[in-house]
Amino acid sequence: MHPTGAGGPPTPFLRDDLFARRPPAGLWSAPARVGLLGEPTGHNGGFALRIALPQNVRAAVRPHADGVLRVHNARYGGTVILRIAKLRPDHAHGPARHVAALVHALRGSGCPVEGADVSLDGDLPAGPGPMPSGALCSALALAFNDLYGLGLDRTRLARLAQYAAHGSGRDPDESVDRLAAFAFAPGHALLLDTRRGTTRPLPLAPAAAGLQLLVVEVRAAADGSDGVQARWRATSGRAAQLLGLPALRDLAPGRLPAALGELPPRLRGPVHHAVTENTRVLQAAALLDEGRPAALGPLLTGSHYSLRDHCGISRPEATLAVEAALEAGALGARLADHGTGGKVVVLTPGVLARSVTSRLRQSFARAGHPAPRITTGTPAAGARRLH
Repeated sequence: MHPTGAGGPPTPFLRDDLFARRPPAGLWSAPARVGLLGEPTGHNGGFALRIALPQNVRAAVRPHADGVLRVHNARYGGTVILRIAKLRPDHAHGPARHVAALVHALRGSGCPVEGADVSLDGDLPAGPGPMPSGALCSALALAFNDLYGLGLDRTRLARLAQYAAHGSGRDPDESVDRLAAFAFAPGHALLLDTRRGTTRPLPLAPAAAGLQLLVVEVRAAADGSDGVQARWRATSGRAAQLLGLPALRDLAPGRLPAALGELPPRLRGPVHHAVTENTRVLQAAALLDEGRPAALGPLLTGSHYSLRDHCGISRPEATLAVEAALEAGALGARLADHGTGGKVVVLTPGVLARSVTSRLRQSFARAGHPAPRITTGTPAAGARRLH
C-alpha cells in the first residue's frame, strides 16, 4: 500500500505554509450533522433520523516519508508536530489528537504511513468550540483510505473514524453514527438502525415542498453528550432487563401501559420515551417515503416534550426556542444534540421562515439570552473527496 494521487488545485481557504512549496495530494470534507428524531434512543440499539448539514470540516493532506506528522489548524492557527516513530493517540490535544489516533491505528494494522502534512479548516460558524470530532475523523479516514489505497468499505471506514474520535471502535451505536457520515446524500435524510448497523436514505427536500428547516444554535453550555448517553444506556438497559427484553425497542407500543406498571417509577419515563420515540422515527420514515415532509412537524414537537417530560432532558433556551417558533407558525420543533450545548431544529412553512426567525431573535433578546445562531438545514452530502 503506497500513497496515490499527487498535486491538486490550490486551496485558498487553507491559509498556512504547509503547502507553500507543494500542494496537497487532495482535499476531503465531511459534514456537520443534526438529529431530527431518535435521541437518545439512537444510542441504545434504537432508530434515529439524521441529516447532514451544508457546513463541513475539510482536510487537505499530503503524505510523505520524513517520519513527521504535521497538523495545522487553519481555523485558529498553530501547527502540531509529532514524530511518527513515537506516535501515540494521547500525544496531542484538539484536532491533532484525532489525526494521531488515526495514523496510529493505520500503522498498527500494517499501513506504511511514514509521515503526512495535514491542514484542517471548514466553513462551520466561527466560535470557541472545537471542530466536530465526528466530521473531522470521517474526513480523515476517507483521506487516508484514498491516499494509501486501503479499499475500506463504509463500515470499516466508520470504525476507523470511530477509533480516531474516541480511541475505540467497540461501540456499535457510535460506529453506525459514523457510518452515516459516508451515507448522507443531498436532498435526503438518513434512517439509522443502530442494532442492525444499517442506514437508509429517505427523500427530504424542504424547499421543494415549500418548507424550510431551521437549525437554531441556542448557545447553552454543554452538559457532556457522553454522560447523557452513558446514563441513558444504564437506565434503559436496566429497564429492559426487568421486562425480560433484549432492548427497549423490543417492547411493542401496545404493551407499553402494562410494562410501565411493572417498573419502578424512576424507570417509567425513560421507557415511555424510548418506545414512543422509536415509533416517531418509524412514522417519520413512512411520511418521508410518502412525500409528506410537512407532517413531520407534530412528531418533532412531540419528541421535544417527551424528552423533557419523561427524561428530564431540557434547557430553558431550547424550550424558549421551541415555544417561540410554534407561536410564530412553525409546524414543529425540538431540542437536538443536547449533550453538545444544544440545537433546536424547526420545521416551518417557507413563507413564514423570516417571521419565525425574527420571533426567535426577539424572544431571546427579551429573555436576556445570547442571540441564537440560525441557519438553514438543507440536507447535504456526506463525506467525500473534493479534489
